[in-house]
Amino acid sequence: MALAHDISCASSFSSVADGRCKEAEVSPVEIAAVWLHKATKGSDKWLDGCSRRQLQYYMLRRKLRPLTMAVKHIYLLLAIFEEPSWCLAESSDAEDGVCIEQHRTSLPVLLGDGILDAQPVRPTVPAA
Repeated sequence: MALAHDISCASSFSSVADGRCKEAEVSPVEIAAVWLHKATKGSDKWLDGCSRRQLQYYMLRRKLRPLTMAVKHIYLLLAIFEEPSWCLAESSDAEDGVCIEQHRTSLPVLLGDGILDAQPVRPTVPAA
C-alpha cells in the first residue's frame, strides 16, 4: 500500500494523486536543511522534493549511523581474534593448532612469457 502511494505521488496524472502529493511533500526549508547538511559532507546528491516518509527514513538512517559503525568495528575486531576456518578441522598439516602452510604463500612472480607463477611456501619442519 505504501508503494502504491509513492507511485501515485510520483506520477501526477489525476487530481486525487496531486492532492496526496501536496500534503505528503516536505517543506522547502526542511529540504534546504538536508541539502546544507549533505553539502558539508561533500555530497551533491539529493532530491529537489521528497515525501515526508523519505525524510523520516533519511533521519532514521542518520541517527543509526553510530550503531552501524560500531557493529562494523566489532566485526573487524572479531576477525582479528577468530581462529581461521581451515584450522578448525583436524588435519595432519596443523601443528599445535597453527596451520602454517594454509595461509602462507609466496608473492607472485612474473615469468618471462608473462605468466604469473605463485607457488606456496613449504615450511621446513625440523626432524624430531
